Amino acid sequence: MSLQWLSGSSVCSLDIGGCNIQDEGLAALERIGLKKLVLAECVYITDIGIEKLCRNVRGLEHVDVSHCVALSDPAIRSISFYCRGLVTLRMSGCPKMTDMAVQYLTSGSQYLRELDVSGCVLLTDRSLRHLEKICPPFCSITMAFCSSISKVAALKLQPRVKYWEHSNDDPPYWFGYSSMGQTHAVTRSTRTDDTWEVAERHSANDMRRKYRGDINKSQ
Repeated sequence: MSLQWLSGSSVCSLDIGGCNIQDEGLAALERIGLKKLVLAECVYITDIGIEKLCRNVRGLEHVDVSHCVALSDPAIRSISFYCRGLVTLRMSGCPKMTDMAVQYLTSGSQYLRELDVSGCVLLTDRSLRHLEKICPPFCSITMAFCSSISKVAALKLQPRVKYWEHSNDDPPYWFGYSSMGQTHAVTRSTRTDDTWEVAERHSANDMRRKYRGDINKSQ
């Protein structure tokens, strides 16, 4: 219901990451000139909600759907088809995404400059061949924990972008892939301080949850 109050407003940037937002909430966003939208860790939204959102909010340029684990290729198809001015997309920690999602991006988002697909374990070398077709303006790719993308293919893309990051490591446990039979210790990227901060923040949150659980048991 909170999103209904934003309809018709002049808000251009909205961060509702980690909130209990569902498809109905996204569909309620109308007559709003959003340019940037962060939906990271909104685990209840689905491809249907993303399509309803993009039909109503077509001016999006920066979108973050990281760790929205229910999303799959049709969500990216909607973003690419309706939001033609897309510049940045972060979809790390979305285990259902396949090469088809990247193909949708390169077909519709001709202004795309930055993409983060870290932890999208189903992506293969084919995705990189699609991305090569839009270099430039595409200039930044983050592919940490992409175990199905070979180092050889990743290195071929490196000279064509300004920022490049890749690793074949399995996703760390805080990606929430335990249901897929993957349980790993936190793995840090060597690229930037921002990446380190993310790993440390998740680790700290896990420790706090464990501490609260121990207190509850003792009570």
